[in-house]
Amino acid sequence: RPSKDSHVISRERSKSLERRCEKEGKKEKEKEKKKEEVSNKESARERERERDMKLTEKVVQAYDTVTNVLEKYGKPAFHYGLIPLIIVVGMSIKQDGRRPTLAQLLSPM
Repeated sequence: RPSKDSHVISRERSKSLERRCEKEGKKEKEKEKKKEEVSNKESARERERERDMKLTEKVVQAYDTVTNVLEKYGKPAFHYGLIPLIIVVGMSIKQDGRRPTLAQLLSPM
């Protein structure tokens, strides 16, 4: 037959075991929360990287489009417009108080 003291001791032990289990359970929950926070941060970083990659792809695609258009239309426009531009600029400049004639601008001498 157990004594009263042994019964009290077993209650105290069971209470201390319960407290210990509660503490361990809290620690486990805290660890899980930390893991979840870390995984959330990592997933947010991955989403940000994906968004950056999509934006970069769009910028590169727009740059390619602009260069193709400039190559197709800008190059001929520059070549056909260069000589008339030089003539207009030359005619608008005054030297010694007078403007050169068109013949003077077109002649090599």
